Amino acid sequence: MYEYPLIVAPKILRLKTGLRMPEFRYHRLATNLTGWRKPHAGRLVNGNNDADYVKSNGFGHDDWNFCYDIWEDNRLHLYIRHGPSRADQDKLFNVALGAVTDAGHVLVAFCESAKFEKSVLSRAIWEKRASDLRILDEQGQLGGEWRGKNVKDLADMLEYGDETFSLSVHPNSLKILDEPILIPGTIIKPNYYRYQLLRLTEKKYTSLRSLVRQDESDVASEEEAYSEGSLVLRVHKSRERSGTAPANAKDKFIVKNGSLFCEACSWKPESGFGTNDFKNLIIEAHHNVPISSPSHTGRTKTSDFKMLCPNCHRAIHRTKPMMTVDEFKRYFF
Repeated sequence: MYEYPLIVAPKILRLKTGLRMPEFRYHRLATNLTGWRKPHAGRLVNGNNDADYVKSNGFGHDDWNFCYDIWEDNRLHLYIRHGPSRADQDKLFNVALGAVTDAGHVLVAFCESAKFEKSVLSRAIWEKRASDLRILDEQGQLGGEWRGKNVKDLADMLEYGDETFSLSVHPNSLKILDEPILIPGTIIKPNYYRYQLLRLTEKKYTSLRSLVRQDESDVASEEEAYSEGSLVLRVHKSRERSGTAPANAKDKFIVKNGSLFCEACSWKPESGFGTNDFKNLIIEAHHNVPISSPSHTGRTKTSDFKMLCPNCHRAIHRTKPMMTVDEFKRYFF
């Protein structure tokens, strides 16, 4: 996770200094299974154009929001569906960015001290993004007017489309979460599906920031007591927050396979350490369906877990977007 700068000044200080303080908003991004670093497959194939706006209107450019392309003004420009009013163009915004899953809205990033500005993106970056689309086209994943275009034509369609304004933010002020966090319905209503800036009170925005601090505090006591293993414990704790499901998943795995072993590298603790004292220990239950996936329902099934050794568990969480265990195994082993 990351540390938050103290950006919410006391109201008395605001009145005395006359500083322009940010307003607070929430914005839903289009679903993206590649971490909003490139478009994911299967959204613009003919006959499948009615699920959300990107399927009927083309790529919404938020597909590249987190790829950290630096624009000509040395800032990041995030595409959001909302068009600014004239008054909005003179304001600063702290924006919580999220996505919708079957379980509800999930928090994926914070964009702070941002402002609306016209996009100034180099041609090289437009062509880089067009190359991402060309790869999808070669895989048969594009449809309509996007299909069969060369990189130049795709870059023209992206550059001269409807992206005229964006949220401009300093690179250090875009804070991307390591893992999405489910937003309580008391903060963002589950039935809110619009791609617009939702006005938030300062209290609600602070509550969203507190979700990340709370997520970190779940492992604080263990990290203090076992500092040498803090990173492993952090991963283990965050993926096994509900103790019953992973324990049942391990029990079923033992019944089926005789003992616990890593489903990626095939390592067995008793073999690795040369003693049965470690049999069925150390192996961790890894949640194979990220909460950011639309297929995640908010409820964990034992079939959602895969067994991993601590090394593979740490490594798989470093892959962006996070691989499934089968993909990880094929790629590395």
